[in-house]
Amino acid sequence: MFFDPPLLLPKTTLLTSGHLMYFCVTEQLDFQYYIKEFDLPDTLNSYFILVTLHIWLCTVRLANQGSEGEIVRNSMVEIMWSDIEEKGKNLVQSKASTSVRQALEKYNNTLLYMFLSLDEGLLSDDKTLAGAVWRTIYEQRDNVDPEKIELLVYYIRKQVHHIERIDSFKLLSKGVVQFLNIHGDKVNDRFLRMAKQQQKL
Repeated sequence: MFFDPPLLLPKTTLLTSGHLMYFCVTEQLDFQYYIKEFDLPDTLNSYFILVTLHIWLCTVRLANQGSEGEIVRNSMVEIMWSDIEEKGKNLVQSKASTSVRQALEKYNNTLLYMFLSLDEGLLSDDKTLAGAVWRTIYEQRDNVDPEKIELLVYYIRKQVHHIERIDSFKLLSKGVVQFLNIHGDKVNDRFLRMAKQQQKL
């Protein structure tokens, strides 16, 4: 009989870290700016795609953290779905739109595909990653500016490299993930402001 090795951190800490990591992701992203820079439509679907992209970036890092990373990842994805569903329900109530319900069903079907496609692209060359970006983030649109795809490929590569350097204990115990700005290699200003606010509490 085989037993899983004991966790290095309490499971409750890991579950909380997953929730905090999700909100760390969403609070850092200026969605209107990201939509503009990556030339995405201003829709709930684009919000979901951008959130999923950054959640995926976190899962790439967590994949190297064994059972602890798996617990944090599952917790993060769980709270993501709760948040997305709540936003969808609010839109349904405010607009009485069946398109939102259909979108929520679509997200459930496309999340795994997006993760798998980006995983494959990340492990391959930039051309393969660009194809994954076009299929998942741009949903195979015909009129996508190639420079936007190139920007996203560069963005993904640099974020993965940056996140790999985050201290594992901080990652698992605090759920802290900081991203770089879209352009350049400076840490997202929103993250720095969040950190200062937390220090004052």
